Amino acid sequence: MSLTDFMQSFKYRTLTQTSSPLGGYTESWIDGATFSAGIGLDTSAEARIAYQNTLKKQYSIIVPDGVTLTHEMRVKQVSTGTIYRITSNSADAHTPAIAGVSYAKVTAEVIEE
Repeated sequence: MSLTDFMQSFKYRTLTQTSSPLGGYTESWIDGATFSAGIGLDTSAEARIAYQNTLKKQYSIIVPDGVTLTHEMRVKQVSTGTIYRITSNSADAHTPAIAGVSYAKVTAEVIEE
């Protein structure tokens, strides 16, 4: 059994602007490319304290090397339709080269669009 056995399909979300008949623009989010990732609820003491203080639940998303997620990006979990806002950068937390497997971790929160 490997980490990839626990991965699910996610889609990048892209903000688009279309001209409005009333003038200006209308913004909407559309699905982009699909990638695989693992996700889990952050149950650390810090995350639980933050949630009790009316902050949102924090999730950890694990992605293979080559998948880049940056702060403020949005991704959609295909199986549930849940939208997550990325709150860190995948370049900041990744496995060391000696580990033999290349993964990165980001934090995220559920949002409504």
